[in-house]
Amino acid sequence: MAGKKMSEDASCVGLDELERMKWAPGKPPFMEEATGVCLERGSYGIHVKENRCFLDGEWQMVQGEVSGYEDISWEDGISALIPCSVHTALFQAGKIPDPMVGMNDTVARENSYKTWWFRRSFFLKEGSQYDEIVFQGVCYHARFWLNGCYLGEHKGMFTEFTFDVSSILEEDNELVVCILNAPYKSAPMSPYMDNDDGWMQGTVINCVYGWHYACIPSRGIWKSVYLRKEKPAIWMEKPFVMTENASKGKIHLCLELCNVTGKEKIRGEIHPENFEGETFCFEKMVEKEGEKILLNLAMEVPSARLWWPLHYGKQDMYRLIISMDMANGESQVEETVFGIRTVHMEFAEGQTREQYKWLFVINEKQLFIKGSNWCTTDALLRFPEERYERFLTLAAEENIQLLRAWGGGMPEDDIFYSLCDRLGIMVIQEWPTCWDSQKVQPLEELVETVKCHMPRLRNHPSLVMWCGGNESRDADGMAMEQMLKLAYELDGSRPFHRTEPFGGSIHDYSTYWDMQDIDRSLELNSVFLGEFGIASAPVYDSVMRYLPKEEREFWPPERFGSFGHHTPRINYPGASTQALCSGSYV
Repeated sequence: MAGKKMSEDASCVGLDELERMKWAPGKPPFMEEATGVCLERGSYGIHVKENRCFLDGEWQMVQGEVSGYEDISWEDGISALIPCSVHTALFQAGKIPDPMVGMNDTVARENSYKTWWFRRSFFLKEGSQYDEIVFQGVCYHARFWLNGCYLGEHKGMFTEFTFDVSSILEEDNELVVCILNAPYKSAPMSPYMDNDDGWMQGTVINCVYGWHYACIPSRGIWKSVYLRKEKPAIWMEKPFVMTENASKGKIHLCLELCNVTGKEKIRGEIHPENFEGETFCFEKMVEKEGEKILLNLAMEVPSARLWWPLHYGKQDMYRLIISMDMANGESQVEETVFGIRTVHMEFAEGQTREQYKWLFVINEKQLFIKGSNWCTTDALLRFPEERYERFLTLAAEENIQLLRAWGGGMPEDDIFYSLCDRLGIMVIQEWPTCWDSQKVQPLEELVETVKCHMPRLRNHPSLVMWCGGNESRDADGMAMEQMLKLAYELDGSRPFHRTEPFGGSIHDYSTYWDMQDIDRSLELNSVFLGEFGIASAPVYDSVMRYLPKEEREFWPPERFGSFGHHTPRINYPGASTQALCSGSYV
């Protein structure tokens, strides 16, 4: 939440501006020289062409500690419905009990430290032409073969990567992926609470390493795999739409073009996405040539419909379809959904200039915001759209206007952001770092993660802030500097904060870890409360889902049984023995 605006001029310099001056990032795309474009009513009838062949679905999975795929025996293989984790495949095949029940996570965890092999056979019709294989997400360290040819290896959970397979693909194909043993560093929080600090050796969802969720370090092909044609000699990257003035409908369309000759034509259409309205179109010749140029097109959408947060207005959206037509008759078509809205920050009452600005101003309107934190929804990497829709709809029904996509989790999915766009829920997206882990995590992986997801997410109007990660005491170092620079060089239309809490905000768990009175939380006072926790009775139905039948009739529950195992507060070394013995902790 944010308080009242301070009486002084809100444009005064604060920590946001001081950090930009210190680290001197380059210009954001919309600050390049702009070319005005007039929109006309109508449509060119541009259609998006699908040129992908998905390899999702049933694969084989087998465990084997061998060095080469030719030595693997698939005789004992099980089915794995990709995308999925190793543990999900084992559970679905009946090889391990439900990791979410009782203390079964200890059984599941053993499989995080083994080598797993995946295989997918597929047939391509005669005449099919694909050049690249794309992996949208593999956790964490893997090696790849196609038709017996070694493609290479990759580290990092969150980044999309490709291999050239143009000379390897045949009609009948076999794709093999080896998921290597996970980095491991045992660091239990107590004799009864497992924890693995190996997550700091990579870039992963780290809350599944024991300190927050179950201790089941993720492994598997957890995002889609597909074939596609290679980029043409001339191509454009994903377009970026930035709102300069919401009330006037003034937007910037930023296009990065590669290897252009100056003979290309850009044609675009702007359609209403979720409301009845007119379609507008434009065209513009590319007048420059070069290996990489940035085209910044400024235009005004007539009678623009704005995107507003929940309870402040409607969530109107537009769809941009854009085509780059080449002189040889080829064309590349891209599309994106965007909202017309601005976001900037001002100082709130009582703040100092050494702090971040915490008063959110959307479409030039100051907002008081009610929010919560958003955590990764499943320790086994199961992310069906139905679950996202249920949770986010419940959040909107509870009047939540802002979610902090927390650094213990992941750069969130397109489904998540599309639903937040539709529901009017704003998002602070943190990168996957916690407690200054950015100082020891592989720099290249963190930077690659940011570069992968900023262009993917920056057109979502629900996204209102980038953040370097969760609860870093110092929040500095090369990785943090790179995150800040990229926030402005790839975007620049929304603020970047190094960590949360920092620069005026607070986290407080006095009523949880310290077992203080609830009034402690009720009396918290800060310009922004990023986290606070209140100990409360767990939902009975939820508890019954994870308690084994033999433990459901005991009262009070045994401290070191399944109830305590699923309630980290119980097994924390500082927990009150008196409270535990009396059963008052439930």
